[in-house]
Amino acid sequence: VQDFFKPLNPYNQDVEMFKVEKDKETNKVLHNVKCIAISAKRYVLYGYIDESITIYKHSLHGLGHLKGIDGKQVWHDLILIFHHSERKKEILSKYKN
Repeated sequence: VQDFFKPLNPYNQDVEMFKVEKDKETNKVLHNVKCIAISAKRYVLYGYIDESITIYKHSLHGLGHLKGIDGKQVWHDLILIFHHSERKKEILSKYKN
């Protein structure tokens, strides 16, 4: 798969656009990883099995100016909204000032 997409690499450097992710604790390859990405540097990699969410990796690039946010919780809530759009209003209500 990586070789197929290599010609689409927009960078001058030879960097992998896709990579196999490993669990940070066990160093085992992760399978069935899902991704929600807003940009190249703002994304979450997660597992979603039987209504259970496991966040493997998340970034908050460009959000450092927001004080007092729990980035992992924000991504967790966005994942919930993605999988349960009917709960969007309920989930977002906790972020109102």
